[in-house]
Order: sequence, then C-alpha cells, then structure tokens
Amino acid sequence: MLKLQPENTIVDIPDLNRFQIGDHVVVDATEHFDRFEGVIIGIELRRVYGADRLEPCITLLHDGYITDEFKPMDCRKVDPSPQPRELGR
Repeated sequence: MLKLQPENTIVDIPDLNRFQIGDHVVVDATEHFDRFEGVIIGIELRRVYGADRLEPCITLLHDGYITDEFKPMDCRKVDPSPQPRELGR
C-alpha cells in the first residue's frame, strides 16, 4: 500500500496561500456573477472537466447560502489575517 509522505501533501500555490478558512472576503461583480461578501469555508483544487489540470476553487458562505467556483484572483480580504499563513502549518 502506498503512503503519502509529508513532502507530497504540501501544495505551494501562492494565490491560494493568501487565504485561510474563516477569512472574510469580497468578490466584486463581473459579467459572470454578482457581488458577494462572505466567509471562506472551502479551498480546494478541482480538475478541469475534460483536462488533466487542476484549478483553485474557493467556496464562500454568504447570507446563509454557499457559493463556489470563485478563483483566488476574484477574492480580496476585508479583514486581513493577523499573520500570514506559512507553508506546512
């Protein structure tokens, strides 16, 4: 049976590392979606349908609703975290 080693479980994606679960963010309105303000409840990599690549995806809780498929560049923090997240923590 294969086991994942610690060095294989760390993914360094600078755009995603700016965010943590619980961060309050704003997503400005675009042609694809309305303006959202909420709390990050999910950060993941999703496989692009029909492709062999992964893209970052952020899920927000806002006004009692869950909305996903936000890209890191769509989001900006309202209240910055007191300390930046370090890789491996």
